[in-house]
Amino acid sequence: MDLARLLNQVSKVDLILPQHSSDLDASSYNFVILNNESTGSTIKFLDLTNSLYPMTKVIILVSSGTSISETVSLMQHGCYDCLVKNSTEDVYTKIVGKIDSELKGSEIKTSLDFNSTGIVGVSPSIRRLFAKIEKLKDVDSTVLITGETGTGKELVACALHKLSTRSSHPYEALNCSAIPENLLESELFGYKRGSFTDAKSDHTGLLQRCSSGVLFLDEIADMPMKLQAKILRVLQDGIVRPIGSGSSFKVNTRIIAATNKNLLNQEFFRQDLYYRLCVLTIDLPPLRERPEDIDYLIRYFLEIFNEKYQKDIKFPSSFVLEKIKGYSWPGNIRELKNALERAVILSSSDKLNLDDIFSSLQKPNFMDSSMKESTRSITSYQNIKDFTTIPTHPESSSMSLIEARKNFEKNYITNLMALSDGNISKAAKMAGKHRTEIYRLISRYNIDCSSLKNIQ
Repeated sequence: MDLARLLNQVSKVDLILPQHSSDLDASSYNFVILNNESTGSTIKFLDLTNSLYPMTKVIILVSSGTSISETVSLMQHGCYDCLVKNSTEDVYTKIVGKIDSELKGSEIKTSLDFNSTGIVGVSPSIRRLFAKIEKLKDVDSTVLITGETGTGKELVACALHKLSTRSSHPYEALNCSAIPENLLESELFGYKRGSFTDAKSDHTGLLQRCSSGVLFLDEIADMPMKLQAKILRVLQDGIVRPIGSGSSFKVNTRIIAATNKNLLNQEFFRQDLYYRLCVLTIDLPPLRERPEDIDYLIRYFLEIFNEKYQKDIKFPSSFVLEKIKGYSWPGNIRELKNALERAVILSSSDKLNLDDIFSSLQKPNFMDSSMKESTRSITSYQNIKDFTTIPTHPESSSMSLIEARKNFEKNYITNLMALSDGNISKAAKMAGKHRTEIYRLISRYNIDCSSLKNIQ
């Protein structure tokens, strides 16, 4: 069975040899099948591909005589899967079925991208965001954008305006938490000359100025209750009355609001206003839930900061990149952007320094991808007997959480391999994980699988 022919039925694929790897534009392919003639050159190819084309997956065909240590090494360098050459049709069909399922799960039809929205990312969650923006851009209904701080809520609001039929009309943004209540009302509704002490001339409010356009109300949860009632009236009737005026004005302003809070749980936020605002909603994912976008964000910000500060900082090494991806980024894209800008400014070479990136963070807790995956896998298999040992000796109190986790993982994988008689595929099935993840943990903790056969 020809794997390339079978895979081409569900994906764009290329079959190459290591010596031809320098001629490959891997960005044109979802998958690359690589014939492993030399482990060394294959590893170089994997490192290059992962750096330049992180979304392209590499499947490596190995000979039946390839050692476990070589296979583990290939997995550590980021290959999607290792298959023995001339495997049975059943093996090939299984891997192709998995690939087909993944591709169908990420197929989201949208014509939008970074160039049209200014939003950086290629992950399924960002493609879903593009698709939603495309759907909602020309609708006049209000939109409520939710998400943690730093996820790009204002960027989404800008995209909704820029791509809409209202794009030729005004767009204004107002942070409801940054302006005192009396000034906020004046800014929104405007006022007539003489309506209060400092009202020396008529002032047109944002709700009128943005008629036929878009008004973005950021941090809407912090809007005072009195103003919430007035905004509710605007949303219901499209009527605005400036402070001190005896006349009302009809407006056609599309309101987009944003918050990082659960409005239904806010004591001082009107529920009727919430239901008016959330006719359409967009929920933005935190950065930790889309780590595949971090590579692209780093490249984007490095390009900006290199030009701004007249530097030539290179894309980070795999070690630094792993640490960046291993941090949870509670401040999301804004925090990542600030960290990279700081690192670019402080760098005295063409490399990003890990200490500069994380210098202002309070004891960042790093956990690489394989550790995070294995932590999740631990809970998926509950029937291993005695695979946890909680130390009770005096030294246990000084053991750090990371050390304890590593100790736990090593015991888990060791017992798992013993129960599976050293069979990695069987162990992966028992743990509910792909065998590549088991390979990585075996390599991480230098576990000798051959010594674990027939001991359970």
